[in-house]
Amino acid sequence: MKTYSVITFDLDNTLWPVEPSIIHAENELYNWLKIHYPKLTNRFSKEDIQVFREPILEQYKDMLHDLTFVRTALLKKLAYSVGYPDSMASEAMVVYRKARNTISFYPDTMPAIEKLAKHFTLAAITNGNAEIEKMDIGQFFKKSFYSADIGVAKPHPEIFKTAIDYLGVESRDIIHIGDDPTNDVMGAHKAGMDTIWLNRNNEVWPMDFSEPTYTLNNLSEVTDLLLY
Repeated sequence: MKTYSVITFDLDNTLWPVEPSIIHAENELYNWLKIHYPKLTNRFSKEDIQVFREPILEQYKDMLHDLTFVRTALLKKLAYSVGYPDSMASEAMVVYRKARNTISFYPDTMPAIEKLAKHFTLAAITNGNAEIEKMDIGQFFKKSFYSADIGVAKPHPEIFKTAIDYLGVESRDIIHIGDDPTNDVMGAHKAGMDTIWLNRNNEVWPMDFSEPTYTLNNLSEVTDLLLY
């Protein structure tokens, strides 16, 4: 089998399930708004707030690589609608981002990362806004590459090429692991990387996509493949 020196990971739905993390963050934010900006929650339920989201996504469709920017814009619009200042949005985002970093790993995540970090340089490449360097697992990662910082989102090859350049290796020396056929497998493939499609839910591979180098169901299988 081919050998690698670097492993890059997607984060959401690869190292942890994203939906519980976002639900937790949105609940924490709404409860904080109830206390500090009650005019907003007196007028809008959590479900009502989602109505504002679609026009914001349309207005800022050129900024979808930066989910923090988009959510801040949503909060500014909500603040304006009830007469609060823009500063509400920045305060609220501090609360949201802290809560967004409260995640529950898949059971196989920490054992696999601890093993792999002894043999490979690990890095993260993500379109999300969970900050891995603020989590305990962050100690095992050399660098995190966020679409918000780079200006493009996966599957754009530039985010992968930025990682390649920073890590000082050739693309052939990196294998990228992620759950999304488009964002992770197709994007990394276009940048010249080998790929592992982490198919936790036994989904069918899209027939019109170039297939991943490997398809595995969990991170325990990754360690078996790469270490033994």
